[in-house]
Amino acid sequence: MHDPGKLQAKLNALSETYAAQLPGKLKQRLRTSDLVGRYGGEEFAVVLVDADGATAMKVLDTIRDDFSRLRHLADNPSNSVSKNK
Repeated sequence: MHDPGKLQAKLNALSETYAAQLPGKLKQRLRTSDLVGRYGGEEFAVVLVDADGATAMKVLDTIRDDFSRLRHLADNPSNSVSKNK
């Protein structure tokens, strides 16, 4: 039988691992003039300086797609992040 408390703790740790990796991944793909910040628990804000809406959507869709293909490790099993819009 699963212990709900332990399962929730593992899910929280996994979520925090993903959230900790994302700013670095974003900064690797953005210009030095662009800004990245954690907006909430698992939410992030990205400011693309001097980019129009269409360009911003293209850039962020590419980043989201790339991030969804990364393999992430937590407690040794391999995990992936799904792409949600």
